[in-house]
Amino acid sequence: MSKNIGKIKEKLDELGREYTNASAAKKQDILVRTADVISSLAGNDAKYQKEKPFKLGELYDSMVDLIFSSKKSIFDKYTEEYKGSATFSGYLFFSAENRLKDKYDKEHPVTKISEYDEKERMQFISVEIENEDGETAYFPDILNDGEDTVTKKYEQQEIALCCLIELIALLSHQGVMLSGRKDNESSREFMRLLCTERFTHVCKQIIGNKLHDELKKSEMTLINSINIDFADHVQIKPCRSIEEFETIPYKSRKYFGIAQSGEKELEVPFDAKVYITFYDYILHKSISNSLISRKRKEFEVLLNSFLSNSPI
Repeated sequence: MSKNIGKIKEKLDELGREYTNASAAKKQDILVRTADVISSLAGNDAKYQKEKPFKLGELYDSMVDLIFSSKKSIFDKYTEEYKGSATFSGYLFFSAENRLKDKYDKEHPVTKISEYDEKERMQFISVEIENEDGETAYFPDILNDGEDTVTKKYEQQEIALCCLIELIALLSHQGVMLSGRKDNESSREFMRLLCTERFTHVCKQIIGNKLHDELKKSEMTLINSINIDFADHVQIKPCRSIEEFETIPYKSRKYFGIAQSGEKELEVPFDAKVYITFYDYILHKSISNSLISRKRKEFEVLLNSFLSNSPI
């Protein structure tokens, strides 16, 4: 379907260019042709993108509303707002996503998936990127509305990182309260595994970033507080410094018995088999998929509580 979407976007961009110089009569015809171009998405139950809750059929319905249910043409809105600085296909897809996001937020006022838990609406900006073959392509970039976005984003990341550091250090001590159960060794230990997963991922995300210095300040505490055996389990070789965690990659998926894309490097969040093999190989215990899923949810609640109560 990704190839089909690529072709759809190409045709939409052609219509966007054609609409600019078309007569009033032809512009109406272009709207109908636009609906025809996206018609292959109608009723499709496949997910639009892996990390998003929208289905292709829902995206189609949203696009049709944008094309026909407004006094002003979607093409005119695109021209007024972006004046050719963004692709029409990108604008249409992103506008449709925003409508679906609004609908999703209304239907799920409490339980939102993390990718859609922003307080501010998405904004479409076209970013020009050159691929390995030297071809130029346009990709959407998601930014929050408002001034000084870069500074705001950095501050949010800094708060999240500080909370993670505090949680990792806390879980290394006895007597920690987790989900209302005092000093539950097995719960606390699994939380340390999840903290280790998040820590290794953060390291790889901030290499060369100013947040690297924040990690370095707490390096000894973090290295001593994470589950180092689990870190060794997922990295291609042992890491004992922030710099090593930043640069040394994860093992391939096949090492953990993950058949799909086996040659590909492990990704976060880790597949359940990463934890299952650790319990089997290292701890000589067993653990179920359902327990892993439940503990991951508890971890997110615990970390979010740190974030919501942060004094920073």
